[in-house]
Amino acid sequence: MAQEVFVALFENGARVLASWDPARGLPLERFVALVADRTAGAILKSGVRTPWKDEPTEDVGVHEPETTWIPEAQVATADYARRLLAELRVELTPLGYRAFEILFLEQADVATACRALGCTPESVYSWRNRLPKAVRAAAARLDLEGAAPAITAQANARQQEAS
Repeated sequence: MAQEVFVALFENGARVLASWDPARGLPLERFVALVADRTAGAILKSGVRTPWKDEPTEDVGVHEPETTWIPEAQVATADYARRLLAELRVELTPLGYRAFEILFLEQADVATACRALGCTPESVYSWRNRLPKAVRAAAARLDLEGAAPAITAQANARQQEAS
């Protein structure tokens, strides 16, 4: 569409662009935006040059993967998540854990996190950089304790039974 707008502006010796007159009240940016709106609207309305008029093709290999419901794996994963959160509560300060909740569990933006934590944007960015390292370290400790392999083993056993 952007290229179509450029064509409309510059075809026939830039006739449309040359017709812009600042005395009429529109700045150049608004004039180009007006031309873009009209050009895009005409393309979509006519359907002649729209890419959505193409003949549909057959979906080859673009299907959702089949998933098997494995209740044990879901329970084990939930248990692992609880253990990971408990590990983070011990490792992080109360402010750090709250930052983790706000930034990663609630997925709040920086401004919201600043208000909730009473911090500057720089400290929120710092937490956003430090917390993933703390999560990886806690997960590694849990893996050493055997929590993650148990989840994988349960899921694999259930999938083999289903086969």
